[in-house]
This record gives sequence, structure tokens and C-alpha cells, in this order.
Amino acid sequence: MNNNMFLTKTILDKQVQIMKNPLIPSDLKQSDAYVYRHLGNSEHSTRKMLDFMKYDSLETFIKDVVPEKIRLTKD
Repeated sequence: MNNNMFLTKTILDKQVQIMKNPLIPSDLKQSDAYVYRHLGNSEHSTRKMLDFMKYDSLETFIKDVVPEKIRLTKD
């Protein structure tokens, strides 16, 4: 198994919801593979990226990369 790719129950459940949703046209369901190909990052791949870029945490990375004006706040 490739350690960089995995499916979670949440992702699989979302795929099933899309396929069963009568409001989504069947031709769109067949052509939109985004949910199937975008698995998100695992903790391992995120850590690998942060190590490569020499960051201790995702929060530190975001602080350096995302301008404060556009960051979401808890409010």
C-alpha cells in the first residue's frame, strides 16, 4: 500500500452521499472525479512537508505565509 494515499470512512461516506443524491445530475456525478482524487493530506505527508520547509508546525507555517488581514479568526 502506498503510504502517501489512504481513504478514510469520512471520504468514502461523502462519495456515497454524492452518488446517491438525486439533486446532482448523473452526468455530473460521472464527470466530477474531484472527491475521488482529492484525499487530503495525512499527518505523515504534512509533517514531511513541514520538515522539508524547516517549520515546526502548520500554525507557524501559516503565520509566515498567510497575511494576517485574510486569516480567519475564532470570532
